[in-house]
Amino acid sequence: KANSIRFILLFAGISPLLALPWSQAAWAQGYNNNEWIFGECSSGGNPYLSFGKGQTATAQTLPAAVIGGAFNNAIAIDPISGQPLFYTNGELVYDYSGSPIEGSAPGLNGNFQGRQTVATGFLEYNPTGNKLFYIFYLSLAGQLQYALVDMNAPGQATGNERPLGQITSKNQVIGPAQGAVLVVKTPSSPSYLISFAGGNLQSRRIGSTAGSFTITGSAAIPFTPKGIVFEESSSSLLLLPPNPGDDLLLVPFDSSTGTFGSPVALSNSGGAEPIFGANFSPAGDFIYFSRGNKLFRIPSGSPTA
Repeated sequence: KANSIRFILLFAGISPLLALPWSQAAWAQGYNNNEWIFGECSSGGNPYLSFGKGQTATAQTLPAAVIGGAFNNAIAIDPISGQPLFYTNGELVYDYSGSPIEGSAPGLNGNFQGRQTVATGFLEYNPTGNKLFYIFYLSLAGQLQYALVDMNAPGQATGNERPLGQITSKNQVIGPAQGAVLVVKTPSSPSYLISFAGGNLQSRRIGSTAGSFTITGSAAIPFTPKGIVFEESSSSLLLLPPNPGDDLLLVPFDSSTGTFGSPVALSNSGGAEPIFGANFSPAGDFIYFSRGNKLFRIPSGSPTA
């Protein structure tokens, strides 16, 4: 299956996993459920977890030449082999060999210093045919844009090396946007591009032809989300507010139609310090979030924190 992924560190100093001395949070989204990329660490390196086809994760590191963002990275995965295909921070795009992907120079219009302002999705994937991927990103001018990547193109591959891909189109404008972007895909649903503009959360169904996006839903929300998390079992979006005092928002999302339900504020989740990160528990029955130096847990079915 070809699902979107996201990984959110709740604290800017928690580092038990992989015993890495992280001091910043990392956000990432990829094309499959078997790669979690953490971003550039203050101590150096760009670590990620690879689950491959098995049940055990292995710790790996992107090539040293890859310049990642601490809060802004996306990775595309071959859904059959589990192999990473390309990485991007919204500006620079690298193929699997760690070299700038063919057609990327001088870079995309994104912002590697952003937070969850880049995502990947697919236009078409056929194991014996087309392998076309999207990169979605926000420009500094506040535009939601996309690039197309053809993973059948040889790119910088030599000899019998497998194709390394090529960007065939970039910096194509979809419309205005601010805050976080996310691609939502379930095994039985179309792909949807989630973004925010003009006070409204928007959902666009990703069509079968390049550049085809149909707005399927819009919901007014009171802030520009700095992060968006999707929980598949409950079909809910969790929106992170940018300012102290604002509460987390839980927004129902129907992945069969691309429409939103009524947003529900998780009362008392906001406080004097801003919410840094949030995520659902594996079963989706709890929401964890950090505020200041404290970690909170609340039932996802309850609006009271």
